[in-house]
Amino acid sequence: MPSREPSAPAGLPTTHYFISVSRGDSIRTAMVRPAVLWGLLALAPLALAIGAMGAGYFTLHDALFRAALARASHIETAYQSRLQEAHSRLDEAESRRLIEGKALENRVKTLFAREESLERKERALAQLAAAAIPAVQANALSAIGAASPQAEDVTTNGRAYAPAPPAGAPAGNLSQFERASESSSEPGAERRARIDGLTKSLDAVETGQIATVRAIGAAAARASAREAAAVIEAGLDPAMLTPPRASAPVGGPFVPLDLGPEASAFDRAAARSAAEIAAGARLKLLMPFLPFLKPLAGESPISSPFGYRIDPFLGRPALHAGVDLLQDYGAEVRAAAAGRVVHAGPMGGYGTMVEIDHGNGLSTRYGHLSELRVAEGEEASQGAVVGLLGATGRSTGPHLHYEVRVNGEPVDPERFLSAGQRLADGE
Repeated sequence: MPSREPSAPAGLPTTHYFISVSRGDSIRTAMVRPAVLWGLLALAPLALAIGAMGAGYFTLHDALFRAALARASHIETAYQSRLQEAHSRLDEAESRRLIEGKALENRVKTLFAREESLERKERALAQLAAAAIPAVQANALSAIGAASPQAEDVTTNGRAYAPAPPAGAPAGNLSQFERASESSSEPGAERRARIDGLTKSLDAVETGQIATVRAIGAAAARASAREAAAVIEAGLDPAMLTPPRASAPVGGPFVPLDLGPEASAFDRAAARSAAEIAAGARLKLLMPFLPFLKPLAGESPISSPFGYRIDPFLGRPALHAGVDLLQDYGAEVRAAAAGRVVHAGPMGGYGTMVEIDHGNGLSTRYGHLSELRVAEGEEASQGAVVGLLGATGRSTGPHLHYEVRVNGEPVDPERFLSAGQRLADGE
């Protein structure tokens, strides 16, 4: 029996490796050197790492791409927002420009309206000054002059107070300003400055007009203050008295002045001044018809005052309805006020008596006359001689029995005599 040689121990191939790949009925075998195989095995981790890195890259690339898209979208949205905001600001600026232009236009229209209003007020001032009676007018003009050196004499040129524009205000009137604005392209700021200057100028004119109309009213009040005080001292209400006849025919529809809460300061001042002027003019017309003149010229002592006394003939208490004034027999007796003679002749205890109706419920009586100088129905002016002093009727001697009656009731004539004396003395 043949002997076997011992086999070599199994080990790794030292020459080639054979790799067989079966696919269906076919088998393919590839021979690979050990070095190549070990190289491929060594490259396997690197390939795995590269694959992992590739997979990570693609994953990160997608994330980065999505982030880039999101950032681009955000940038575009922000850009669109800023663009829209810029358009909005432009639209807002254009709107402001249009609004400012409209506001400037409205301010110019307001200035024109104010100028027309001030011109009307200027004419009203001239009419107020012209309506004032001469004494009031003189005082009013002096007051206007004191209020402003710019004042003009309304009686000579028909213009009222128009102060010069303040320092820095634009010269010229509004029409000139509007023509210049329409024909030039001056900046809005410059135009606003000019409008502001014109506004200040018109403010100064308006302030001056208000001061002037108040000065006219104050002067009218001062001019009639003495007469009003005399009327009040005599026990009469100046507001309740009306002239017996107007100085000249007047008339026209009644158009009341609106003096409500919205009335301007000028309108309120003009209404007050007009009332003061009317009151002063009314008093001037009334004064000749109020019995402030002494019925006897010179010294005329009162021998018996008004009031209760012991009757000189019967010795019993009685009312003395007037005052007894002493003067020489035949002295001229004057009408204390203008009026119409309603009685001239004998009247009981008055003897020969003259009674004059002065209007407003006022009348005067002149008794114990020795001679008449007027007849019934005749108009007697203030100071006209109505008769001569005598002692007719119930009289103990020559004197004048003088009465003042209000609404038919006798009142104390000394109230009128003392008030008239103060007027004559200029107090």
